[in-house]
Amino acid sequence: MTRRRTKTEASIPYSPSPKYKLIKPKTLNQRDYVSSIINNDVTICSGPSGSGKSLVALSTAISHMSDPNKPHEKIYVTRPMISTSTKDFPWIKGSLIDKLKPWFAPILANLEELVGAKYELEKLLESETICLQAIELMRGFTYKNCFVLITEAQNMTVPQAVMAITRIGENCKMVFEGDTDQKDLRGEEDGLSYLKRKLFDSPELCGMVNLDSSDILRHPLIGQILEQLDYRGLGSY
Repeated sequence: MTRRRTKTEASIPYSPSPKYKLIKPKTLNQRDYVSSIINNDVTICSGPSGSGKSLVALSTAISHMSDPNKPHEKIYVTRPMISTSTKDFPWIKGSLIDKLKPWFAPILANLEELVGAKYELEKLLESETICLQAIELMRGFTYKNCFVLITEAQNMTVPQAVMAITRIGENCKMVFEGDTDQKDLRGEEDGLSYLKRKLFDSPELCGMVNLDSSDILRHPLIGQILEQLDYRGLGSY
């Protein structure tokens, strides 16, 4: 199923901040992804592992955050606290940020790559310029003057998806990204699929982008492996 394109697909000027090591989108779909984020308040993106769903979104967010002409002062990164294991995730000592860091390790690795150094990332986290947040703690928030990335969105429940998308406030951009073929919810529709299904015919409400195997840049074997495995997530078995 191919969604009609309503936004301009003109080339996006790329002007990275000298402070950060931002990335340039490398495929047409990734460029469409950046265009959607720039042109819409809400963007929904699905795609396979290694296709740049989180890295491209984070690079765009940091570009906005570091541009004095943009109104986005903070970046919130949130995700459902569900693991691939059927067992409970072990209890972690320390502060809330200490408890969240293991869940956000891939995101933190991407952020460290983009800002150029671990100490720079730590400064951004300590100043709460970049905030990590469990999706279970979003209720009651109104997100203003910020960029919100909901990663691993295929593991949102439908009520979580509705709650999250209605948190958007003034001068906020919100991106939902995930891989609907790698959901860990059992026997129910996931929140990312629900948003895609309900908003597919409403381009005036959000941008929607589908990345595919041609966008996988992590390793050339991943696309072939995923095709051979033909895996569709726990909810489909």
